[in-house]
Amino acid sequence: MGRHFGELAALMVFGSCCIWSFAQDSAPTVSSRPSTSQAATQMVDNPRYLAWAKFKVGTTVKTSNITVENKTNTTENANITIKENNENKIILEENTAVSSGKTYFEARMVFDILRKIPREQLSEDGSSVKVIAAGKEDIKIGKTTFNCDWEERQITEKKDNREVILTVKTWTCKDVPGGLAKKKVVKRSEDNVMLSEYWVLDEFKMPD
Repeated sequence: MGRHFGELAALMVFGSCCIWSFAQDSAPTVSSRPSTSQAATQMVDNPRYLAWAKFKVGTTVKTSNITVENKTNTTENANITIKENNENKIILEENTAVSSGKTYFEARMVFDILRKIPREQLSEDGSSVKVIAAGKEDIKIGKTTFNCDWEERQITEKKDNREVILTVKTWTCKDVPGGLAKKKVVKRSEDNVMLSEYWVLDEFKMPD
């Protein structure tokens, strides 16, 4: 669940995209390949590609994520490496360790981030999105401090005659791989908190 909401928030960092997507929680991600039926649609620059493009092959990233849902804490620690970077796509390898209650497992996945995607993948899906607040803040990543832009958004959607609200606060910086330094997500229905998530870019290293 953490990854699903995370992706949605990550998409929102670069435009008015309705979250999903932190998949596992996400909606179709912008890294998916366009189908034949999409070939005639207008293709645009993928914000996720642009956020990784200036970093070299061999760049490594460590992240941590804590999700609380139904009184259960789930911790995810990920190591991400840029395996390929060219004018058409970036290939990332992600190795993740997940701990939830008595459950522990490790997973490895390799995925593409395409340079061009159909414009509709950047559009909202009918949810109401509004910016609550914004500003700047220094964030320490590893031993380096980065000046980040932060923005807090509220996303409202109707589900089964209930109003579900996501509050997403992101800290972004063009000088870090992927562009995202920190993220907080809270999902609630009426007065009940359904899910909370806290994601951090712990450190990154670039090859010599």
